[in-house]
Amino acid sequence: MRSDILCRLYFFRDKHFEIMFCFILLLVLFLNTIKNIQDKYMLIYSAIITLCIFIHCFTVYHIQLERMKHFDFDDWRNRYMKWMNHNKSRIMDFFRKQDRDHDGRITRREFIDGILGSSRHR
Repeated sequence: MRSDILCRLYFFRDKHFEIMFCFILLLVLFLNTIKNIQDKYMLIYSAIITLCIFIHCFTVYHIQLERMKHFDFDDWRNRYMKWMNHNKSRIMDFFRKQDRDHDGRITRREFIDGILGSSRHR
């Protein structure tokens, strides 16, 4: 399309069209160069993003390995117990909500219905 326009302009030669033709030719070459640079930039950009993701995963993996070298089961157990005590009230509230007959117990059916009812992915 562009070359067709350039050829038409070239055949209507006079002083102004000659200058216009050169200007348009330079503009087309410049735009093609910009497009090539942009394509190369996007290729380099995607390679850098991929490399950053790889480096992040590699770093996280090595941090976990380093933490495992100093793993103490008793320390983990204490943190787990604190977490459970913190979340126990949420669990108790959930079970109280599912106990529809208020006898302090829930049946298997009430439990299943409660889990399915609270599911985010229905």
